[in-house]
Amino acid sequence: MGERLTSSRIVERMEAERTRFLETLAQMKEDEIVGIPVQEEWTAKDIVAHIAAWERELLFWLRTAARGEAPDIPAPGTWSGYMDQFNARCYADNCERPLDEIMAESHQVHRQLMAELRALPDDPHDEVWSAWQDGKPPWGLLATFYEHYREHGEPIRDWLDRSRHST
Repeated sequence: MGERLTSSRIVERMEAERTRFLETLAQMKEDEIVGIPVQEEWTAKDIVAHIAAWERELLFWLRTAARGEAPDIPAPGTWSGYMDQFNARCYADNCERPLDEIMAESHQVHRQLMAELRALPDDPHDEVWSAWQDGKPPWGLLATFYEHYREHGEPIRDWLDRSRHST
């Protein structure tokens, strides 16, 4: 049986996966980050912007719930269409932006998100969770955000392995 997720465990995993992701990026030259597709048509810069956009979305949901309002999270069965539209909009909004802006925004949004996550209680019965769907902590949803780093870091690491072995 898997480990029980809590806010604290999610924060710990998020920080570990982000660190690994940033260490992977640090192995790339700037022209590789901005100019070479590593996951379908996306460059590493596009992936950084994509992850930051999703973290901004989660930050909005967390702040909405903290006000006692139900976050407007897509209903089960509608995620695929929502994600496709969100990802396309994110790419269009960020593909021409400079890397330094995207990295700065990524760091800022991540710091804000981590502060919000650290403030969440581990107790699944705490009233803070009442605004979420079914009045329960969204552990699975929150876990997808640390998994996001792994999901997009792997293609970058694969590209690095291929490019370093071909020289």
